[in-house]
Amino acid sequence: MRARILTEMLEKRGFHAYYVGGFVRDCLLGHNYQDVDIATNARPEQVEAIFRIRHSVKTVGKAFGVVLVDGVEIATFRTDAYGGLNHKDCKVTYAATIEEDLSRRDFTVNAMAMNLHGNIIDPFNGQIDLENRVIRFVGNAYDRIIEDPNRMLRACRFVAQLNGFMTQDTRYAIMRSVDKMVHVAPERVRLEILKAMKTRNPSKFFHALDECGLLKVILPSLFKCRFHTGGNYHPEDVFTHSMLTGDAISVRCPLTRLAGYLHDVGKPDTFNPETGQFLEHEKVGADLVTRDLTALKFSNEEIRVVTGLVEMHMRTVTALTDKGVRRLLKKLADKGVCHREHLRLFLADRNANTGLDPMPTQEVRHMIRTVEDQLSLEAGVTKVLDLRVNGYDVMAVTGCKQGPLVGRVLDHLLDMVLLDPSLNTRERLTSMIQEFC
Repeated sequence: MRARILTEMLEKRGFHAYYVGGFVRDCLLGHNYQDVDIATNARPEQVEAIFRIRHSVKTVGKAFGVVLVDGVEIATFRTDAYGGLNHKDCKVTYAATIEEDLSRRDFTVNAMAMNLHGNIIDPFNGQIDLENRVIRFVGNAYDRIIEDPNRMLRACRFVAQLNGFMTQDTRYAIMRSVDKMVHVAPERVRLEILKAMKTRNPSKFFHALDECGLLKVILPSLFKCRFHTGGNYHPEDVFTHSMLTGDAISVRCPLTRLAGYLHDVGKPDTFNPETGQFLEHEKVGADLVTRDLTALKFSNEEIRVVTGLVEMHMRTVTALTDKGVRRLLKKLADKGVCHREHLRLFLADRNANTGLDPMPTQEVRHMIRTVEDQLSLEAGVTKVLDLRVNGYDVMAVTGCKQGPLVGRVLDHLLDMVLLDPSLNTRERLTSMIQEFC
């Protein structure tokens, strides 16, 4: 391990060096670890001097005492003095011991260190909290929040990541500090949400946000789903249904998963108590999701994927003719929605209805096979670009110039081919252009 070699070199030069942070936590949990960080009493210039000849050395945060060696972050023991409510407004003072360095960490489960021999330095009983899946701030909870209010979101994420719970003091401190969220950059909120999507059950993240009063601030559309009736469609309330839907989607599909948690946010605004229906809730929901994710600085592509899935989630895949499947594929293509992700959401939504038995495996396989069969047809098309003729062919046949007529002709051809894929040949389409005009 590269980090071990670096740690050994620091100790051979007479310095103390420890593995810190998430690496230690993951080791104790028996999980595979990604990044390894090292803390040492060596100053940045000393670290650079030790490694600069035979290693790649880059000073990435000299003001914070951080040097990157062969991609491994090596940080000098330090204590942090924050100006308050801004994680960047921080005055760094070098510390003498690893215990002082650990005292500046956010949660007890992250405030442990390990030496080369595997011995754990744990001044805040992080091992006990980790064993019990407890999320607890290091020291005074309010001080940790004032230093960086984003730690409130991190607490909720670690509840999901560790399948744990917050101490009463931790939860109460967050509830009393919700107003501090205005000081957290939207980009950091987005990052915490995306990290939560990689946990086993992100619903625990959303439940923790709700219990602490943060959900209303971060995702107001999802907050309104709490305790809202499922109408004629499912016995569980809309929020519960949404949580079951998202949890049923693979961790490998984070944006589809997020769409699962948000797919019904349009229901509270479209509910008709007389009929028990939610007419066009998917369209209203797509608009609300666009608003919320835009405010959180999600990228245009991320918003397009999530809102497209939300808007199309009511398009059923069952009991469709071949023509119906082709029309569905066209609509999905128009919205830029991947048919596989649409199927994932459709199945998760269907199976999250606690009033219904899960869809039989045989029926699921038949549905997937029906869609894949249409995609595999040599002549199968879902969009104008798949036609064997283009706009230039239309202009050549009709003698018209580029304009709306060309688009109308191509749309007509696509409709015809969706009804009968065998029509998608250059000869047949050319003849149809002449007939149309």
